Amino acid sequence: MFGGYGFYAGDVFFAILHRGRFYLFTDDAMREQFIRLGSVPFRTRQNAKLMRYYEVPAEILENASRVQSAAESAIRARVAARPAVEKIQKTRKGESD
Repeated sequence: MFGGYGFYAGDVFFAILHRGRFYLFTDDAMREQFIRLGSVPFRTRQNAKLMRYYEVPAEILENASRVQSAAESAIRARVAARPAVEKIQKTRKGESD
C-alpha cells in the first residue's frame, strides 16, 4: 500500500511509520495542535495526502508519556471515525445500506 508499517490496537489501524517518520490518525483538535507544531500530512508514493494521518511533531516524540497520550488519542479518534470511514468505503465499492 505505502511501503511503511501500520500500527494496530486490536483491529484499529491508528498509526503509520514510513521512512523514519511516525504518523498518527487525528481528529480535528489533534490535527490542529499537530499543524501548530509544524506537522504535515502523510503522503503516499503517488504523492496523495492521507489528510487524517499527520506526522507526530518532534516536541511530542521527545517525551514518552506525550507519545503514549497522543497514540491513545489517535486510537479513540479512529474508533470514533469508523462509521464515517465505513460509509465512504461502501460508497466507493458501490454498496448501499
